[in-house]
Amino acid sequence: MRPTYSEIFVFCIGLGLFWFAFLTVYRKFTIDIFRQKMFELRDSVFDYAARGNVSFDHPAYKLLRTAMNGFLRYGHKISLFELFIISIGTRDIKKVSFSKQWNKALHGIPDEQREEFETFRKNMNELIVLQAFAGSPFFLCTVIAPIATIAVPARLYKSIKETFYYRASRWLRIPIDRVESTALVYGK
Repeated sequence: MRPTYSEIFVFCIGLGLFWFAFLTVYRKFTIDIFRQKMFELRDSVFDYAARGNVSFDHPAYKLLRTAMNGFLRYGHKISLFELFIISIGTRDIKKVSFSKQWNKALHGIPDEQREEFETFRKNMNELIVLQAFAGSPFFLCTVIAPIATIAVPARLYKSIKETFYYRASRWLRIPIDRVESTALVYGK
């Protein structure tokens, strides 16, 4: 059964709206949530220091606050792809290692303060990981899209599926034929 031009048109419009929604609404929404949560975490670190638990000049406080400010400023760039590229491209950078500076800053402070700072850092890292997944097109396609697909009415889903199969089979006719021919040879 061949899809009609109206079904193809509706599919293309839907796909375009989906991509537009990802690039504008969804992506901005995840960035706003990330920044709001990071502001709240940074405020809680400030409140911890303001209660007199640690000095505002303490190296761990400064390091954590600087990192949070950096994430607030560049939060829109956090994605799985960026994390992957950064992890590959910064293997040899040793003098700017956050972990080394962090361990040095926490050296010699009481266990209660150390645990509190480690909790702040853990919460910061959780926000980063959540933003990396939430802001990733891969995540959107593997998690959000299937959920949306389930919510799509069955008739429309069938039409979209048939349209995609029809177009894909036309574009991939020669490669599919070669694969099927190979399967016949190996199947004997």
